[in-house]
Amino acid sequence: MNYEIKITGSGTQEEIAEALRGVANNILGAGAGNPEGVKDELNDVEWEDATLMTLVSLKEEEEETKYRLTGFNSIHVVGSHGVSLNEKICDEELHEYKIAHRQDLVDDLYRWIGEGNEQAQMMKDDLKMIEAWTDDYIFSSISTNAYISSECSEFNETCEELIKISEGL
Repeated sequence: MNYEIKITGSGTQEEIAEALRGVANNILGAGAGNPEGVKDELNDVEWEDATLMTLVSLKEEEEETKYRLTGFNSIHVVGSHGVSLNEKICDEELHEYKIAHRQDLVDDLYRWIGEGNEQAQMMKDDLKMIEAWTDDYIFSSISTNAYISSECSEFNETCEELIKISEGL
């Protein structure tokens, strides 16, 4: 697990550097691989300069999105190239997820809810979630009501799986 330490304050560069060294010493003393211990150590840090208004936060780094969905069978590798997926993946249901236009899904859900579908409450919940996303294209499960946007932790892995399947066809 990677952690980022952010220090902001009104002290001089030397004062902030000294504070950072103190925090690093406390972290190393807390035991490697123990985030809870690290957090406890950070809470116990005593600052030598009481006038130094320093905020120390410890946060797990978020995984960057490596891909962007650009069409029904198209994944763009950020900073590189586009990949056209083989249509057999969707046609032959070779993967649990397919790429869907988010607004089309929203329109379909409104229509199905309006038809008095017995699963209307579940569809309303899905609609609320999908409407909050900003992606033009998202992943939609071919067998359940599961969806994945670029904000979801499974997004990069799903893109990689689809690219790998397409390359093998």
